[in-house]
Amino acid sequence: MKVFIIFILLMYTSLLYGKNKNWYKESSDSLYLNIEQAELIFLEKNFQLIAQKYNISFAEAAVEQARLWNNPSFFGEITLYNPNDHRLFDFTDKNGQVELHLDQIIRLAGKRTKLVKMQETNKSIAFHTFQDVLRSLKLQLYQDFYTIYFDLRKLNLLTLEETQLEQLLKASEIRLKDGDIAGYDILRINYELQDIRIHKGDIIKDINDNESDLRIMLRLTSNHFVVPVKKENSQSPIKYELPVLEDSALSRRPDLKVAKDELSFSEINYLYQKANAIPDLAIGSTYDRFGNAFQNYIGVNAAIDLPLFNRNQGNIKLSQLKKELTAKAIDHAILQLKEEVNNANIRFQTVNEIYMKIDSNYKINLDQILPKAIQLYESKTIGILDFMDKIRTYENGKMDLYEVEYNLTISQIQINYVTNSIFY
Repeated sequence: MKVFIIFILLMYTSLLYGKNKNWYKESSDSLYLNIEQAELIFLEKNFQLIAQKYNISFAEAAVEQARLWNNPSFFGEITLYNPNDHRLFDFTDKNGQVELHLDQIIRLAGKRTKLVKMQETNKSIAFHTFQDVLRSLKLQLYQDFYTIYFDLRKLNLLTLEETQLEQLLKASEIRLKDGDIAGYDILRINYELQDIRIHKGDIIKDINDNESDLRIMLRLTSNHFVVPVKKENSQSPIKYELPVLEDSALSRRPDLKVAKDELSFSEINYLYQKANAIPDLAIGSTYDRFGNAFQNYIGVNAAIDLPLFNRNQGNIKLSQLKKELTAKAIDHAILQLKEEVNNANIRFQTVNEIYMKIDSNYKINLDQILPKAIQLYESKTIGILDFMDKIRTYENGKMDLYEVEYNLTISQIQINYVTNSIFY
C-alpha cells in the first residue's frame, strides 16, 4: 500500500510539474512561432495574397491602357506595273501613281475620360478586394493557429494522464495478484485508457488537419510542424460598445468599400454607355497624284455614323438597371455588416461573461483534487472507482478551462475580423 501511495503522489506531481514528451517528433523542423511571427511569414509567402497583388497590377495596366489615344491609320498605294513604259513599282513624278491616306478616330462625348475613370474604379475594386481577401485569410490563420495551440494543451494533458494510468495499471495488476483489488478495477482502468486514446486520436486528427492548412498558408513543407506560442495575458478583456464596433466596421470593412466602388463603377458605366450613343468622328487627309479630279490632289475628309437606328439603347437600359441593383446591394451589405458585428459582439459577451465568472481559486482547487483523493484512498474512505472518478473530474475541469479560453480567444478574433480593426 505504501508503494502504491508513493506512486500516486509521483503521478500527481508529474501531472502538475512534469514535462511530457510531445506526440510529434521533436526536430529542427519544429517551428515555435507566436502569432506575430506567423503573420509576417504569411504576409510574405502566402500564394493567395501574391495572386491578389497581381490583380492590382493588372488593374493598373488597364488604367494605363485606357489613357492611350487611338493610333492614326495610314494607307498608301503605288503602281505595281506601268503598261505604258513597262516598269514595275513606278512612282516617278512623270508616270507613277501614288495615293496616300492618313486618318484619325476622335472619341467624342468624353468617352476616353469616362473609360479611364472606370478602369481607375476597377483598380480601387482590386485593391479593396485584396484587403478583403487578406482579412479573410488572416481570420483563417488566427483560427488555425489558436486551435492548434489549445488542442496541443489538451493533448498534453491527455498524454500525461495516459502515461500515468499505464503505470497505475501495472501497479494495480501487482495488487490484483496480492488480492488487494478486484478484477473489475483493472477493467475500469483499461476502459479509461481506451477512452483517453480515442479522445487523443480525435484531437491529433484535428491538429494534423489544421497543421496542413497552416503549412499551406505559410508555404512550409510537409516536414515542418508549427508549434504555436501564445503570450499569456492576465488582464480582463475590454468590452466595447456596439456603436463603436459598428462605426469601425462601416469605415474600415473592405467588402463594403468594394460594394461602394462597384456602385461608382456602375454610375460611370451608365454615363459611358450614354456617351456611346454619340458616334465617334473620323477625320483624315488624302493625297492623290493622278487618280483624282486634277493632278497632285490633296484633300481632307471627315466621317461619322448617323445614329438613326442604333443609339445604344439596350446597353444604356442595362447599365441603368445594374446601377439600381448595385445601389440596393449596398443597403444589403450594410445590413449584413451590422448583423455580423452584432452577432460577434453577442458571442464575445456571452463567452466573456462565462470567463469572468470563473473564480480565481477554482484552478487551485481543481489542482487539489488529486492529493485529496489520495488521502481519501489511503484512509480507505473511497475505492479505486471513486479515485478514477476524481481523475476524470480533474481532466474534465482542465478541458473546460481550455475550452473557455479558446472560445474567448476566437470571439476576440471574430470581433477584429468583422470590424477589420485591432480591438484585441
